Amino acid sequence: MAIKLAFLEEAIELALFSAYLKGEAQAVSLLICAKAESKKSETVEKLKQMDSVLYLSDATAYQVLKDYGDQISRRAIRHLVISDLIPSFSKRWETSSTFVAFLNELTAEGIVESRTYALPKKFAKPVKAGLIACITPPELEDRRHKWVGAGFMSRVLPVSWSYAKDTVAEIFEYICLREYINEETVLPRLPRQDKTVILDPNLARLLLPYTYQYLSFWIELSRAQGKAEADLYGFRYQKSLQRLAMASALQAGRDAVKEEDVERIAKLSRFLNLSYTQI
Repeated sequence: MAIKLAFLEEAIELALFSAYLKGEAQAVSLLICAKAESKKSETVEKLKQMDSVLYLSDATAYQVLKDYGDQISRRAIRHLVISDLIPSFSKRWETSSTFVAFLNELTAEGIVESRTYALPKKFAKPVKAGLIACITPPELEDRRHKWVGAGFMSRVLPVSWSYAKDTVAEIFEYICLREYINEETVLPRLPRQDKTVILDPNLARLLLPYTYQYLSFWIELSRAQGKAEADLYGFRYQKSLQRLAMASALQAGRDAVKEEDVERIAKLSRFLNLSYTQI
């Protein structure tokens, strides 16, 4: 495990488990944002070994639907993992804007007919999957405002962090000792089929303060931009937190959420924002 990145691996594992929650419309999607060399791409790259994950280094809507649409439709693939979003958005404007619309549909209601994406095909079931993608802060800053307007930012749960000076020194020592060669890849064992997990509304309400805290970030950002109100309400963020709590119960082999699951998500919420919490 990489130095102090247990929270990232935990968030990724819970997002993967969320794709197996019976009755939930969507899996949790993550937008992982940190500086270059923060080990975000290396962390998600390990997921390419998993059958339920489609790992992409570059992609277009047409390519995904043509080559993998049927597998996603029958839920053999439940998450798309993109180690770097920028190549997919560095193409000509029409292609990149279509890709945003594609991700919006993919992570929400799903895609039934693909004519919009230059592939005349109708799928038996909606092509729907979660997304786990990486980006750097400058690249996100360039696109964030457009993505908020397009609805993309409300569909993904952001994960961000930065390294304090002590942690940087610790990582340099880790590198000098070449301890990275001893890192092991331990992949989560996901369910074979969807499972029902019960969430008591009273436990769900315990997550509301963390949603409000996240929303306050957008309120401050909107004010800084001279807007009267925030661009987001926070409804999708609350749903994502609840799904993570349910995924925590599922990962533990339980069919109901306990307070310990909520506490786990509350602790994780330090990083489920764009505040770049120092570690």
